[in-house]
Amino acid sequence: MRILLVSPVTPYLPSHDGARAVVAHLAQSLAPAHSVGLVSATTPADTPEQRRWAAGLCAWTRVVSAGRWRHPLSLQPGEGLARLRAAVLDAVREFTPDVLHLEGGVLAPLARAGGLATVLAVRDSDSLPSWSDRRRARRPWGWLDGRLDEWQQAAWEHAWFERADVVLSGDAVPVGIDLHRHEFRRAGQSGRIVFSADLARPANIAAAERYATSIFPRVRAEWPRAELVLAGGDPPGALRALGNLPGVRVTGAMPDLRPTLWSAAVAVPTSRVGILEAMALGTPVVVSSRTAASVGDIVAHRHALITDDDAETAKALVAVLGDPELAERLARAARAMVEERHDWPVVARRYEAIWRRVQAAPAGLSA
Repeated sequence: MRILLVSPVTPYLPSHDGARAVVAHLAQSLAPAHSVGLVSATTPADTPEQRRWAAGLCAWTRVVSAGRWRHPLSLQPGEGLARLRAAVLDAVREFTPDVLHLEGGVLAPLARAGGLATVLAVRDSDSLPSWSDRRRARRPWGWLDGRLDEWQQAAWEHAWFERADVVLSGDAVPVGIDLHRHEFRRAGQSGRIVFSADLARPANIAAAERYATSIFPRVRAEWPRAELVLAGGDPPGALRALGNLPGVRVTGAMPDLRPTLWSAAVAVPTSRVGILEAMALGTPVVVSSRTAASVGDIVAHRHALITDDDAETAKALVAVLGDPELAERLARAARAMVEERHDWPVVARRYEAIWRRVQAAPAGLSA
């Protein structure tokens, strides 16, 4: 199969940027069995080596300068999408792909370019606020800007998403984990709990506050030397102030979360990718039922402890902290599940099945 991947960022490995890593892993996993073309956008921050990374894997590549993706008022595609579209049409003539894969909701207007059957992958990160959005949200009237952003996103989806033959979003998006980079280690420090999340998002802020003020004190009552690390994102001042509580530490954004997760005796991730990464690294996981449901492969008490009530969550954390055999069993079963279901070559085969379906019956196919 001849597959044309389109990315709004330059893919390369190794990279801590999930958007870059996803396309890079797809290209790397597909290249041995398929002919892969790649169109990507670059910025001055990308090095020449990063721009050339995919050339050795892909049969056809084109890198264009990034630009504005959409006009803020008209919501029409901007110059960045115009450049990508021109490159896609060049690929249609020169590379003759069978299917078009667009990585990111911002690329939706490119669907069906050149008449190609199209799969649009919209990951959770596509809806996250940018750094500038987070700063703006802290200003007076920032909430109004946030509502405007929500309206613009909804209008963009309504205007453009239906052009794609398949839209993969939410839990329908296959998630891969780099098992070499996420090496299995059992090196957690006694009593350390790591809560990982984007701490700029309101829902995660509320969850972190709940852990620090309601759940963790119950753990400390049973395990006095326990430590709670709130890691990730760009936490507001009120959340950073939780670091003044006994045993609580707030780290904020980290370029590489792996060392922190390796150091944990138990992890509390709040996202699908976060769960799978912690499991791959060998850290036992305690999660809510809602978070666990985002990974359909998780079996309660086999791969993770799943609980929603504050008192029961504290008991689950204490159980993992105090029972090395339980922690080891959960960690090894979870790693085996990730190896079986979420290794990148396995995930690439899932994408391949989707592409073959859309190629065979592109009109009106649902994911």
